[in-house]
Amino acid sequence: MRFYDLKIFKTGSKTPYRHWTSHPQTGYDPAALNVTFDIITASYATPWGAQMITIDGVALEDLAQAQQFAGMNIEFAAGMDKGLPLADPTQKGLICAGTIWQSFGNWQGTDMTLDLVIVPSPFSVRLPAPFKFEWLKGQELSEAISNTLTRVFPHLPIQIHIASGFTQDHDERHLCGTLEQLATWLEQLTRIRFNNPVVIGIPQGQILVYDKTYSPGPVKIKFQDLIGQPVWVAPNIMQMKTALRGDVTQGSIITLPKDLLNSPGFVTTTAAARSSTTRQSLTFSGNFQIQQTRHLGQYRSPDAANWSTVIDCYPNA
Repeated sequence: MRFYDLKIFKTGSKTPYRHWTSHPQTGYDPAALNVTFDIITASYATPWGAQMITIDGVALEDLAQAQQFAGMNIEFAAGMDKGLPLADPTQKGLICAGTIWQSFGNWQGTDMTLDLVIVPSPFSVRLPAPFKFEWLKGQELSEAISNTLTRVFPHLPIQIHIASGFTQDHDERHLCGTLEQLATWLEQLTRIRFNNPVVIGIPQGQILVYDKTYSPGPVKIKFQDLIGQPVWVAPNIMQMKTALRGDVTQGSIITLPKDLLNSPGFVTTTAAARSSTTRQSLTFSGNFQIQQTRHLGQYRSPDAANWSTVIDCYPNA
């Protein structure tokens, strides 16, 4: 069963100002509103634009005052809930959290929609923030990054997972106005000087800073979760599509199964029909680290591809 839970908060409030969900406290709601979304999570050094959520059938009062949502905070969780044989409720989770940059309503015939443009970081070239980066002589890079981000994002949780030994024999200072500029500069600097690029992202409502030594606990991808076969899309970059998952994000380690041919309970076939079992094995296996994710959803669509997660990842030894 498909699951979503969308909450909008006024600035500084922890009580939802608007709340739409497919599973209220009473259980599954067959009359839940249709939501359509395109949510990308990737390194902030990569230009990838904003995130989009469209809600169908909103109340007329929300449609008439659609601009009121601009500047509010949003949390959006999605995935699969129990109700179908292969659905795994543990895979649902927060896939988007940030600030509503723009909001606008539309009314065509009998269709009323509310469109939300979401950005994890509210700062831009037109609305800059004082990202004052100071990396002192002999200071660990992790401490310098933490000091910089804490000043600008005092209320966001920050996780830094980079190797020790990122130090210099001189002071390094950099001033920029957006997180994109800081992430691009820092990734280029560490790639050139240490051959170990430091990546900054904001997955699932928290700031994540990591390098190639970051290795969280692997998340297993089941064979039945896959939609089609994984493929190479760039040098050393593999792309795969799964049922919508909220338990994986940028930086996560995933483990692909080898095949199903020797799984307990699997029905074998005769030698003559052996070729038909090739679709029961994968062209890839082992551990991969996620470079970026793209969550695509249309709640009322019967197509499985319209409630899926597209993952770009690279081999992880």
